[in-house]
Amino acid sequence: MSIKPPHTALVFSRLEDLNRGLVEALETGVESLDASVWIPRVDVIETAESIFVLAEVPGLSKERLEVEIEGRTVTIAGSKEVESPDEPGARFACMERARGQFVRRIRLQHLVDSHAGAARLGHGVLEIEFPRITEQRNRAIKLPIEGVED
Repeated sequence: MSIKPPHTALVFSRLEDLNRGLVEALETGVESLDASVWIPRVDVIETAESIFVLAEVPGLSKERLEVEIEGRTVTIAGSKEVESPDEPGARFACMERARGQFVRRIRLQHLVDSHAGAARLGHGVLEIEFPRITEQRNRAIKLPIEGVED
């Protein structure tokens, strides 16, 4: 008979979150990590016309979120508070829901039109969409030759 620790899934989930946080800190130069920091999971979807960033932010309102893009880096920031029990003498016997502040930076692989971006929040998912910019620098073009009168 084998006995498993009571919160094995929670431990692995927290280790995975910590690993993602450390990787992101190394990539973006975050000065310090706080124990109250949580990191929402993100998917990036690329289509021929757009790039979508989907972030899981359950329980957050649009007023608690900020989205910014600089160059190819999208920054999502916000904070999530979990209310304490109202009943006198009540205490948490288990606390697994994420809470606190977060900053998540996602480096996009392609150029996007940052001025035409849009963000929507629904059902706990923040969806950010940017139209792609087609790289024009490597395209061959013909330059007109102007004549100079002698």
